[in-house]
Amino acid sequence: MKTKVVYLEGIDLVIHTSFSLPHDLIKDFPPSCGTKGLGSIVPDSLLGLSISPACSIHDDCFDKSLPIWEDFHISNNLFIRNILSLILGGNRYLIPPRIWLASTYFSTVDTVGKIVFKTLKRHQGHPRIT
Repeated sequence: MKTKVVYLEGIDLVIHTSFSLPHDLIKDFPPSCGTKGLGSIVPDSLLGLSISPACSIHDDCFDKSLPIWEDFHISNNLFIRNILSLILGGNRYLIPPRIWLASTYFSTVDTVGKIVFKTLKRHQGHPRIT
């Protein structure tokens, strides 16, 4: 997966080379985290900090990924990397608890998210993931 670094309000985010951020401000990103059925374990914010830009980028990565487990994990690693960039660009006093929440969230995405990835790839016409 080819990526590039872009800046959103001075925060560096990694995106797929064919993706462009749809908004110039973090506050303009609509809620985009989670999938139906996962509910509150997939938040749009961590202690008041919007992570919707990272979710939007992650959705794009999932969509463009090859149907291979390597791309699943690359997408998820970009996701946590982008969340951490957003956290480090925020309130310094909330960095430790936000990192703890982000790590819990990442663990869910990297485990339960396998079902979502498989389902998406099947809908895209890929019968199985390699």
